[in-house]
Amino acid sequence: MANGDGNAAGLPHLVDIKVLADHLGVAPRHVRRLVAEKRIPYVKWGHLVRFDPAEVAAWLKQPGFRETSAAAQARLTLRLSDCMIVAMARTTMRARGQVTLPEEVRTAAHLEEGDLLDAEITADGILLRPQKLIDSTQAWFWSSEWQAGEREAEADRAAGRAETFGSEEEFLAALRKRAKGTRRSRRS
Repeated sequence: MANGDGNAAGLPHLVDIKVLADHLGVAPRHVRRLVAEKRIPYVKWGHLVRFDPAEVAAWLKQPGFRETSAAAQARLTLRLSDCMIVAMARTTMRARGQVTLPEEVRTAAHLEEGDLLDAEITADGILLRPQKLIDSTQAWFWSSEWQAGEREAEADRAAGRAETFGSEEEFLAALRKRAKGTRRSRRS
């Protein structure tokens, strides 16, 4: 007795890796990896791996499937200096959470092997921010106190409360003049 889903004995018709990969629109290597990670339903028959199309269809319809798929396809927004470069790339998460960034993204972000990335979950997906280590001799500049002083100095400059000198001599002469004025006011 034959039915459309199986053979005459009523057993499901099993497909091999190549047929399933063609059906899913992925490389056979990707299907092998899903099997190795036990992320897809399969049947092991000796050394052969086969798939029941009905089980694979149910697996694709699982509520968590879309969420996992979206998490694996990182959408990257990289901010570089004052401009914003948006590079959209599709990549796959590997066994131990490894993600390979495409070369065009690495180039646009000036990323090199060993660079640190901060990962953040946002409403739009996953945001990766390149981080650069600061030499310990320069860390003082990035302290909150120093940065507050930098902002104050920039505000003074923008408001016209700053002087500009044409040479070192002019600057030193202005300092001497101020120092003399301070000494006179203390004596009074």
